[in-house]
Amino acid sequence: MNRTICNIKYDLNMMADKVNNIEGMLFNDFKREDQSKRNCEDTFQTEFNNLLPLETEENLQTFEIKLLNKEFRAKMVEEIKRYSRNTLPSTVRAIMRIIFKDRLLEEYSYKGIGNKKVFYTLATCSIIFGKFD
Repeated sequence: MNRTICNIKYDLNMMADKVNNIEGMLFNDFKREDQSKRNCEDTFQTEFNNLLPLETEENLQTFEIKLLNKEFRAKMVEEIKRYSRNTLPSTVRAIMRIIFKDRLLEEYSYKGIGNKKVFYTLATCSIIFGKFD
C-alpha cells in the first residue's frame, strides 16, 4: 500500500512538472507574440513619423504606393482618426496639416482647376475623406 501511494505521489509530481512546463511555454509564446505586435506598431509609428508630412511630389508618390498595401492603409486610417476634431472642416484641416506641407498642396486643387494637379484621385484623398463615410 505504501509503495502504491509513493508511486501515485511520484506520478502526481511528474504531472505537475509537465503542467508547469506547458504553462511556461504558453506564457513565453504569449509574451513573444505581444512583443512582436508592439514591435510592429513601433515600426509603423516610426514609418509614419519619417514619411509625414509629405514635402515633395516624390514623397507623395512613395506614400501613394504604400497606401496600396491594405495593412498599411488600415493602420494609417486608424492613426489619422486620432486627429478628429469637433467639426468636419476642422478635422480635415488637422489631418491635412499632419499629412502635407503647404508647398506640396500649392500644386493641387480638388478637381485640378487652374492648371493644378487633381487631388481627389489620390489614395491619400480617399483615406482623408473616406473615413467619414
